[in-house]
Amino acid sequence: MHEFLLPYLLLMAHFISGALWLIRINRRLEPAEVKTQWIKFGVYLVLVNLLWCCLLWFEGIFPFLGWIVILIASVEWWGAVKEMQNRRWLILGFLLISGGFFGFLYMDKNWLLYTYFVVVLFDGSCQVAGQVVGKRTLLPKISPRKTVEGLAGGAIITLATTLLTRKSFSFEWSDLIITTCLIMAAAFTGDMLASSVKRKAKMATFGKAIPGHGGIIDRFDSLVMAGSIIYLLSLVEKWIG
Repeated sequence: MHEFLLPYLLLMAHFISGALWLIRINRRLEPAEVKTQWIKFGVYLVLVNLLWCCLLWFEGIFPFLGWIVILIASVEWWGAVKEMQNRRWLILGFLLISGGFFGFLYMDKNWLLYTYFVVVLFDGSCQVAGQVVGKRTLLPKISPRKTVEGLAGGAIITLATTLLTRKSFSFEWSDLIITTCLIMAAAFTGDMLASSVKRKAKMATFGKAIPGHGGIIDRFDSLVMAGSIIYLLSLVEKWIG
């Protein structure tokens, strides 16, 4: 498992960097909001370490956790869309994405770790970059806090970091760059889809399952979408050749 030590250390380095930036950002926030920020940070750090350990040493547990995520997410999703006019399409979309994610749960460990690695990096880097240098709102009607600078900064930081892990995940340069960009695009799409549904349902979060984050969907929307896309692309690749 030593080949995956570098990616893990890079993740922890990003968490340390994020904590230092959070200290600076929190100076201009109210005490209650500062407390929420630290709870969110701490819970996410614990979740990342738990899932990384499961992927490395307890592979059989990860699919089980994935099923739990989807089952709880389905309840949250129904609670959000049940009063919407286009709920049939939203339910169908959720089922298709969930189906892809179920397939992803049983993929090779290398793919599972790399996808999770990129999603965590991208999610954290976009948030920190947006809070530090974000000025121009990206999609104000969907997610007012998302900024152009945050997305660009997160993408650059993530891509630059993943380049250091090519040997750890046994990728060719071109495959690594293309795969990383696809995962980031899927993660962003999943986040925006969830945010759009929340806005239409007039909800702040999908639930209260995870302290500081909200519901299961609020925390895992990017991973579910990214995992689903990676699995579907693997099926296409097998079909083509």
